[in-house]
Amino acid sequence: MKLLKLVLVVALMLLVMPQAMAYTIDGDLSDWGVDLTGDWSSNDTWVPNPGVRFVVEDNYDSDLAPYSSYIGVHITGVSPTYSYYDEPYQEPMGEELYDIEAMYVDENSTHIFVALVVSMESWAIGDLALNLDANSSTGGYGYEYGVKLNTQYGGILYGIYSTPSNDCWTQPIRHPNIKSPSKVDINNATYTGVNAIGAWRDTGITDYGRTNWVIELAIPKTAVGMAVGQSLYDAPLPKVIWMSEPCGNETINIPIPEFMVLLIPVGLLLGVIFLKARSKT
Repeated sequence: MKLLKLVLVVALMLLVMPQAMAYTIDGDLSDWGVDLTGDWSSNDTWVPNPGVRFVVEDNYDSDLAPYSSYIGVHITGVSPTYSYYDEPYQEPMGEELYDIEAMYVDENSTHIFVALVVSMESWAIGDLALNLDANSSTGGYGYEYGVKLNTQYGGILYGIYSTPSNDCWTQPIRHPNIKSPSKVDINNATYTGVNAIGAWRDTGITDYGRTNWVIELAIPKTAVGMAVGQSLYDAPLPKVIWMSEPCGNETINIPIPEFMVLLIPVGLLLGVIFLKARSKT
């Protein structure tokens, strides 16, 4: 019983406190627990370290292109648990040239960490959008901050911009009716004076003839309206981290869910420990 109480206390502490883990921002996903040299058709290749929230949408979704050979892993969850990710519409419409393969999100007390796997060079990519107040009516299209991932149209690479209105974001080129953030419009957005720590890395790995890159970011929480020690899982929820390539053919996002979602795996763990403890009595 003492062991059970101790595990319960530790588990609850882990839930209410941001993780202490930090990442080396170099475009290498090994510290995320991901080895992209593995088999890309295997779920295990994409699943990160425990506690990391992620979504993988490599190539086409099997239920949207059931007769295509151009199909890849589609999973989402909080590692080590995950489920099938059912894309709402067919992506990537530009095939591998414009594919966003995966997004990973983690945090510690001071930073939000984001890693992306993409098959497009910097000129072809959008910027990272952050909705951290869980309010779709504040910020441009609901997103209050953007992080520049390229400087094709000016701005500061990895610069953090305040985007309080819709005109702070450009719209998708080929799908203007899709109202969503694409690139930070530096003529209307406001540079916060703070940069994320960022890295682009060419993995040297090809998928359907296209080279893939990793983008890795460490975003200071105090630069995006959060306090030191505040967690992404604190209310208000759900928060959303979003990225789209400029044409609008490909998007990826991670919603940060209700706090109770985290209690499910912990509850399962405690149940196993409780049963083991009873078996010894």
